[in-house]
Amino acid sequence: MRIFKSLLCFLRAPWVSLWINRELLYQLCKRDISAKYKASALGLAWSVLLPLTMLAIYAFVFGEIFKSRWGNAPPPQTWSERLSFALILYAGLMTFNWFAECLSKAPVTILQHVNFVKRVIFPLDILPVIPVVIGGFHFLISGLVLAGFTLASPVAVTWHWLLTPLLLLPFVFCLTGMSWLLSAIGVYFRDMEQMMPALTSALMFLSPVFYSVQVLPEFIRPWLMANPMTLMIETLRDLLFWQQLPAFTVLLALYGFALLLFYLGYSCFTVLRRGFSDVL
Repeated sequence: MRIFKSLLCFLRAPWVSLWINRELLYQLCKRDISAKYKASALGLAWSVLLPLTMLAIYAFVFGEIFKSRWGNAPPPQTWSERLSFALILYAGLMTFNWFAECLSKAPVTILQHVNFVKRVIFPLDILPVIPVVIGGFHFLISGLVLAGFTLASPVAVTWHWLLTPLLLLPFVFCLTGMSWLLSAIGVYFRDMEQMMPALTSALMFLSPVFYSVQVLPEFIRPWLMANPMTLMIETLRDLLFWQQLPAFTVLLALYGFALLLFYLGYSCFTVLRRGFSDVL
């Protein structure tokens, strides 16, 4: 009975903390978003312009220069085919950007809030969640842009789009657990801040952002599937553009891995936070 109560407390702990401090988390995220765009002339419009600019560049390079094609389809020739190709790239790019934002900001989250560490009553575990929420905000804006351009393309917007949260929920769990883990390790291992840009660039090309897994040789695909971003990007594209629902086993694997990483990250953060004040 005592073991069951301990397990129940362990499973509830992160949810209770996030719920109790939800207003504080909202205010911190709002402050960071406002500070990021406050001094710029275009303000929040940059959250749309930047991914669109990168999309245009990648679509031109891969679609026009390298004559890339998606899967077994021929290279895009008409304007509508080029737009469809660009949207497929954009869906993968905006998903990876959410992951990259958490990957780059999580290791320095605690280091940038040293004054909070000295305050015993401050809930430090909500700080690593800030990049996840801000990345989700940018993802939402990018998603609205994707939906708008999809309506102007040959790609149909079907009821399958309503199931997107079903795939995004385990992704949020993964990002949150990863942010807790990296933020805690980043306090003790400062080199992570220098490693993240190179790791992010490598993972972008090791994830199916600009290509389909189907074009790769059979012996490479299992190695690529070891990257969690592969399954997330591929299932999201299948749902949005080809109306293919993920298999139950795939969905179960996504949620299982996501919850495992979520609790692993929170547990590591809870243990390592005890030495933050000594290190900082």
